[in-house]
Order: sequence, then structure tokens, then C-alpha cells
Amino acid sequence: MGMLAISNIFFANVRAYADNVPTFVVIDPIAPVKSGGPFQVTGGLYRHTETGQEGIPQRSVSLYIEPDGITTGPITQTTLLAKVFSNQEGRLNWVVRDSLIAGHYRLYFIYEGSPRYSKSNAVIDISVIGSPPVTHNQPATSTSSSKPIVGQLAPVRLVARTIATDIIAGQTISIIVRLSNARNIGLAKQNVRVKLPEITQQQVTAADGVAVFTIKNPLPAGKHVATILFGGAPGYERTQATIGILVNPAITTTLALKKATDDLYVGADNTMTAQLATQDNQPIKTQLVRFYLDNEFRYGVFTDIDGQALLRLPREMIAGSHTVSVTFRGDAGFAPSEQLEQITLLPRPFEVHTIPPLPQVKIQIGQQIIQTDPQGVARLLVQRGGEQTVSVLPYEFPNATIKARFDRWSDDVYSATRTINVNNGKAYQIGFELSYPVETLFVEANTGRMINPNRLNNIRLINSAGDNISLEAIGEKWIKANRITKRESTLESSALVYYIQNVTAEGVNVVNEGQQKFEAHPNAQWKVNLQMHNLKITAYDALSGFPIGTGAQLIHPSGKLDDIVFDGSSQAEVQSLARGSYTVTVSGAYGIRTPMPVSLSQNQDVQIAIISYFDIFIIFTLLLAIVLITLAVGRPAVFQGLRGAMSQANV
Repeated sequence: MGMLAISNIFFANVRAYADNVPTFVVIDPIAPVKSGGPFQVTGGLYRHTETGQEGIPQRSVSLYIEPDGITTGPITQTTLLAKVFSNQEGRLNWVVRDSLIAGHYRLYFIYEGSPRYSKSNAVIDISVIGSPPVTHNQPATSTSSSKPIVGQLAPVRLVARTIATDIIAGQTISIIVRLSNARNIGLAKQNVRVKLPEITQQQVTAADGVAVFTIKNPLPAGKHVATILFGGAPGYERTQATIGILVNPAITTTLALKKATDDLYVGADNTMTAQLATQDNQPIKTQLVRFYLDNEFRYGVFTDIDGQALLRLPREMIAGSHTVSVTFRGDAGFAPSEQLEQITLLPRPFEVHTIPPLPQVKIQIGQQIIQTDPQGVARLLVQRGGEQTVSVLPYEFPNATIKARFDRWSDDVYSATRTINVNNGKAYQIGFELSYPVETLFVEANTGRMINPNRLNNIRLINSAGDNISLEAIGEKWIKANRITKRESTLESSALVYYIQNVTAEGVNVVNEGQQKFEAHPNAQWKVNLQMHNLKITAYDALSGFPIGTGAQLIHPSGKLDDIVFDGSSQAEVQSLARGSYTVTVSGAYGIRTPMPVSLSQNQDVQIAIISYFDIFIIFTLLLAIVLITLAVGRPAVFQGLRGAMSQANV
């Protein structure tokens, strides 16, 4: 019988496990075996690891033997020699004590697999050489002698019984067999077989002629007959015996399923508990319960001391109705049982909040797109558990009066596209930086009159976040309105405050730095007050007070020179001058003209007195008259001499 036949026989009822760990069995080489003597079979049960191989401990591996090329002898078909358990290193060791005649045999180590490990096997051929020793009996001295006559085979006695008297279906059955001669002396090292329907085992008797057979294959309830065979040996005849085995029905069991929570949600850590108990509610521990989902096997779980097994539902299940079933196949005297239950897996909402609240934000989850409501909240009932790609799409507000730029997620992720377990029950926050178009108007601080923006440049602002901003005097500019900060586990939106730092008009900063502040709002207009003032110039004659001059020259702080024309009253008014230091010089007036400095910090009226040449002549004449009068009063002789000289001149 070849390896294919062995597989068909011993694996017909073994369930295939799709996701278990691959294993492999090894049989160590065996030297030729001497006929009639014991020999040792060693090997191991292993699994592959990253560093090599690792032994699998405490696993039952079946050792089978079958003849190859012989037709007689104690082994005439494929026979189970033993169930060998691997040690802590995964090693297998068994001493075969069967008396084998010379010939060729094939040994099999077969591991039938488990919910955790895959099935595997190994095969080796062995040679048995020589013949077992033959002992000839001496002639009997009398008919009462117990020794057989030469040439005859001695009779043997074969006695068998089961160890347990009360056997329950599914339990392991132990049969004790004793082989002895006519004098009831045990025959050692003899091959004895036990046969039951579809079960054959062979053992070698111990020194006292006893062999113990362990029948692990479950027998159904009812009466069974076991046949014990001794195939004979040199000097001993063949014999057989039978015993009846009464197998009582297995203990009835019940399985119950209970959900951990009333409602089960997609992607959550959903669990159910299977309770295995007897019919009178006594828990059954350390028994394998198999878990099926929608009629597909998932895994097996052993019951605990309370007869309970925890079942975890896969996170990737989709919403809807599912069938959960558990099966106990029966063991150790317990009857099989199963339980089936329909469960409903509810979709779990995935929720996103925008900070600040922002409508019509589009978020793509897998192949679906959701959109925030007027309160800035978007929700999606997720039908399948697990991680999905989530992307915040570029914001497109219908009337283009607002711009929103993605800033961050509340869990410190700064990429608009990320992977999220959308079934974890968390509500996520998304922070946005908002910008609005702002129109800037420039007016005089005192009068409120509009200033020609073409006169202005170098308009600079700083906001509460420390950002420096430049503006153009003409047109709108998009201004960032907020910044996103994190407070513990939530996001906050804070309005940005802008402070005017500089507005230059004709080379002079016409604002007080940081005193004017603004915030960005939809359709906002910022009215900036500028330190622009009026200058009124009046020129008059210093003595007469009459208007004088035709105009004036005005030198600006920047060095610019303006010619100003007076009206008929020798007056002129210049409006909207930037604050600063100016110089005024009157033109068109004949006399002494001195440039006059003017510090313009408010509306100002400048009176300029001009000493004209006529004023100088009048002053000189007046001074001369004063001198002459003084001389005439103080020294009359001088004036008399002067008159005499004049008289002589006339003669």
C-alpha cells in the first residue's frame, strides 16, 4: 500500500485548515534491524521560522508500519503502531518491540493537523535482516509435564479485559491483554493485536506477558466486540480471544451564544461568548469549540474553567445580517452540539467637524464624497470596517467671498490625505485657515476726507501671529482671518488682529505705529486714518501790515519743492500735507525774506512778516531824523556853524 493510499485512509476525515501554520515531519535514518528484536524510531515535528526551524511540543503523531514485498508474518496490512507525543523540543521517540520477520517495511510518521498547525507526514523504508531465534522444547518425561513434546507447538492462554467498566461514547478505551503459557507464565516480547471495526493495533508484551492497548478512536454507543490475536511464535501455537465492550451514550451537551453588547457596529471590537455545558448546566472545560461565520470556518477556541470560549468577530465585516455558529464535535464522553444565531451588524457613523464651522467642505472617503452642513459637520454611515483613505478636497465656496486652506487634523496630522480607521467611533476635527477680500480706504484723521491712494506707498501691517503683511494702496487684498491652535485634544480658531505699522506719504510715515487695529471679515473695509493736515500761509508787510508777496516756496520733508501762488490777500492754503517738518519762503516780496520752518502735526495757520525795502527806507529815515534831532538839541553850535557855512556859500 503506497503513500497515496495511506493519505486516503488516514486523512479522509481530517478537516483542512486554510490559514494555519505549515509544519513538517522528519524521520531520522534507521540502520538495518535484526529480525525479532526491538528497534528505535526517532524524528521530530517542526515548523519553519525566520532563523531556521522550531520544534512543536506536545502534539500527537501517529506511527504506522506496512510491509513492502512480504506476504506473511505478523504485519499483513497497514498497522498503527503507536500515538507518539512530541517533547518540548518537538522530538519524537518510540521503541518498536514488534517481532518482525526478515524483509522490507515502510514506516510513516503522520501528523493530522490542528486548527493552528497544518497536517504533514514523513516516510522511511527499513530493512529487517536475519531470523528470530528458535527454541526447541525438550521431550516431556511424563504426560503430566507442562513442556510440549518435541515437534509440537505449546498451547498459550490469552486473557483480555477493559480497564474501565463504565465506558462512554467518545472516551479513550484501554484494554489489558495478558499472554501466558499453559503454566500461566507470562510470555514476554510477543506480538499481540487488537481488532475492532476499522481499528487494528499491535503491541509487544512486557516481561509479565501484559500489553496495554489504548483505543483513542471514538466508538459509538452500543455493544462492540474486540478480537485479540496472537499470531504464534516459534514453539507456540496461534490463538485468539474476544471481549465485549459496552459503550454508553455520550453525555448530552448544550451550546449557547451571547453577544457582549446589544448593538454590534462595523469595525468595532465585537465579541460573543460561547457557553458549553451539560444538560444540567454544568460547565465543560478545556474542550475545543469551532467558530463559523456565514458558514465559513474561522478558528477554534478552547473553553475555560467556566466552560466559556470568547469569539472575536472580524473588524472587516460589512454592515448587515450575518450568521454566527459554534460547533462542539464531542470528546471524552461528551456528545456533540452546536448553536446558530443571526446577528445584525450596524453601520457606524464617521463624523468630521470643521474648525471654525465651515459649510460645503468636501471630504472623500474611499470612493465616496461627503459634504459639511451649515454647522460645519459631515457624517457618513460606514458599511465596512477597516482603514480607508480620507482626503480633504480643495475648498470651493460658491460666491468666492471666502478662501479656506486646510491646516491640520486634531490628532496632529498635517496632511490633507491620510489613512483612518473610520470605524473607531472617534469624531475628527479639521482646522482651516480662512481668508477674506479686504478693501483699504485712507482718510484724513481730522476731517475724514479721502486721500488719493496714488500718494501712498510702503503700506505695512503686522498681525497677532507675528506675520508681516504688505498692502497696495489701490484694490482689494485677500487677508488671512484666523489661525488654528490646539487646546488639549481639540482645535480652536482664533481671529487674527492686524496692526498698521507704516503708511508712507511723500517720504513720511503718516500713521502712529500699532495704534490702529483691524480684523478680516467678509466684505470688510478697513478705514485707515492718516496724519494729513492743512497749512495756511499768510504774508504781510512788517510795518504796514499790508499783504505782500505773490506766493511762497514750500519745501517738503522729502526735499520736494512746491511753488504756491497767493491770492489777492497774499494768502494760500495747502491741504492734505503729510505730517512732518516743512520750510516756507515767501516769494515776490522785495525785502528781507527768511525761510521759516514749520512742524506740521495738526492744521496750522502760518503768519509770515516781511521787512520790505520800503520798510528799511522808512526805518533808516526815521533813525536819521532821530539822530539829527538829538544832535540839534544836544549841540546847537554845530547847527549854527553849519548855517554860517551855508550862508557864505550862497554869497
